[in-house]
Amino acid sequence: MSKIESAIALSDTHLGRDIGYLYSKDPDDHKFQKNRASLLDLLNRLGSQDELILNGDFLELSLAGLDEIYRDVKAFFSLLSDTGPYKRIVYIPGNHDHHFWRALAEQVHVNGKIGQGIDPPGHDKFPYCFVDERFSNQDPKLPCQIILADLWPKDKPVPEIVVKYPHHLAKVTSDNGSYQYYLFTHGHFLEDMFKPVNFIIDPAHLEELEAFNNLWLEAIDYHLGHSGRLSDRVRELVGGYKKGGKEAKREVKKLMELIYSNFKKKLKLRWPITCLLKWGLCWIVKKSPLKKRVDYLEFRLMKSSNRA
Repeated sequence: MSKIESAIALSDTHLGRDIGYLYSKDPDDHKFQKNRASLLDLLNRLGSQDELILNGDFLELSLAGLDEIYRDVKAFFSLLSDTGPYKRIVYIPGNHDHHFWRALAEQVHVNGKIGQGIDPPGHDKFPYCFVDERFSNQDPKLPCQIILADLWPKDKPVPEIVVKYPHHLAKVTSDNGSYQYYLFTHGHFLEDMFKPVNFIIDPAHLEELEAFNNLWLEAIDYHLGHSGRLSDRVRELVGGYKKGGKEAKREVKKLMELIYSNFKKKLKLRWPITCLLKWGLCWIVKKSPLKKRVDYLEFRLMKSSNRA
């Protein structure tokens, strides 16, 4: 738990995504310049803070290219280095950047332990490596680098960067000595769409919730966006759905027709199985949480400051 006097929280910046608030492919683009100036002005008005909290989906690892994310993070850190200063940046990965957390935790608990001559965790301990963990770039015992620190401007002092998952508790004290607690979490496990494995087996604790549904998060929110031509199809679908109305319906219908055609052809299906397949696909569309998923790509800004 952090004991602080002030903090700002940013959520869902989705750096790297072409519809993101701070998409920086063209630094001279009017929209980017306007958005950057607005955020810069806000942060300057809020002033120095004990913590800047990045509350999930900081990176768009689901659909954006790694080169685009790298570029946008450098641009974002350049902006942050001109504001504040911040004693600590706390990063809580969400579902769209869940892979960053898994990769970092595995580096620490597998590669790091091997490098230190320690046995890596076995089946029984491995699920406990990914929940309620905290890694800091200022920890001299951390066996690997937190790569985000390398993206901070070289001519500016790097603040402490802490990566933790799945939540962050802060005790914020006011000038008169009173205090309040704030719990920050991205909240993807509060929604059924991010924990489908629970329908097969009930998790007994938070570590099992993460372990069981990790395969779903990694597949949907990372690997699906980095799979060549398959990823191109996914981006087309999301792009069409984002337009809404007839365009969205057309994209979904095209996808369902493709799936139906491939299943029928490859499995050599005949009636009544084909009829059941059509019914199943229609049911999936009606129950699909895709609209919610697309809405998550929007930028939301939330501040929590005791000084405001």
